[in-house]
Amino acid sequence: MNPKSLVGFGIVIVTAGLFLLIIGSLQGGSESTGGFVLVGPFPLVFGTGPSGGELAMLSIVAGGIMIVLLLLFAWRKLTLTHEGKAETDK
Repeated sequence: MNPKSLVGFGIVIVTAGLFLLIIGSLQGGSESTGGFVLVGPFPLVFGTGPSGGELAMLSIVAGGIMIVLLLLFAWRKLTLTHEGKAETDK
């Protein structure tokens, strides 16, 4: 996939998220937030509001999935790099 298309896709996703936040804040209701920040090996998890616990758990699951995908992609790149070197060394 082209890196420029990934940047464009990221901009679209962030814009859509901001748009949804604006719509949600205009409608009122209860506010809940939750998040997961990984600082080195230390996870920071937070959640406030009526659904804060559920949002914090959801962000932990999403963060775990991202970490697993990162490790899988790094492992795949490493094995492909070693296979490429082995074939060029022949």
